[in-house]
Amino acid sequence: MPLCKIHHGFLQTVQLLLALIIIGSLLSWTSLAAEESNNPISIEGQVQVPQGITLSEGLDVVLIKFVLDPSGEVVPAGPVGRTKTDDTGRFRFEDPPRDDRAGYRLGTRFEGNLYSSEVFFMRPEQQLITVDIRLPSTSFDTSALVFSESSLFFESNIDQLIVTEVISVQNPTEDNILSTQSPLLMELPNAHENFRVLEDGPETYQQEGNQLRWTRGFPPGDTQLLFQYTIPVFLGSHSLQKRYAHPLDRVSVFTPAKRLDVNSSQLTFQGNQTFGDVDFLAWRAQASDASLLEIRISNIPVDSRNYAFVSLAVFLTLLLAVGWFFWRRMPRTGLVQK
Repeated sequence: MPLCKIHHGFLQTVQLLLALIIIGSLLSWTSLAAEESNNPISIEGQVQVPQGITLSEGLDVVLIKFVLDPSGEVVPAGPVGRTKTDDTGRFRFEDPPRDDRAGYRLGTRFEGNLYSSEVFFMRPEQQLITVDIRLPSTSFDTSALVFSESSLFFESNIDQLIVTEVISVQNPTEDNILSTQSPLLMELPNAHENFRVLEDGPETYQQEGNQLRWTRGFPPGDTQLLFQYTIPVFLGSHSLQKRYAHPLDRVSVFTPAKRLDVNSSQLTFQGNQTFGDVDFLAWRAQASDASLLEIRISNIPVDSRNYAFVSLAVFLTLLLAVGWFFWRRMPRTGLVQK
């Protein structure tokens, strides 16, 4: 189930698509244009860091090329250049491969987060392009974060419900927001077991009982929190109560097709959706129902050996009931003394 973190909005993708279409329409395949496209070009700029932050070592800066595929989609054509910054954050690409019909973007990583420049193009007459990469300032105002969507993936094991949660958190500001001073709180269901975070390190969260505390950074754009836990079930079914401490625009539920049965008056069936090679059934809850979601999950596989005591208890109960019934119907006799 591929899940990725997206740090650039849909608007930028649309802008890149339109720009590529316009550039491709305007450029003609004349000999003059071909000759100008072979002119050497340099790209220089600086990784701009917030005040108080110093770069102790050079950062890797990658030049990424974007093109239109035959279907008209914007796709990356891979890195076409790589360099390092100096101790002031400055960098330079000398004579990188150029394509006047493509779009380009610079990217670097700092403290585990990916940061990118604006999209730019190489015009035939250009010999030098200046593009900077701006690292956002740090803020501790977690109230600016927006919890946009929660996705619940239900899978099963023997006598066990496996729950994977994906929480989408949007940072609409230009700052990197840290939740170390004001942790984001989430509530896990009762009786959960085997909790684990799928992507972030152990330093980004603390889990005590049913409470989950996130102490990590949220760069501008969209960040996804991925975690998983199991819930033991009895006789192949479980009633899940999922509470949300933050308002959500949408709550989605997914389960592999033809495996589990999901019932809830709060869910509306949306059809089938494929993740990787797995076909899932999809439901959606209304935003007004997001604070408390109640779902009944059944058809979970069971190990009959774990329920032998149930059969024994039923047998003993029936035996006692039959014995009591016949004992009540027996004639009562006794000696009558004069």
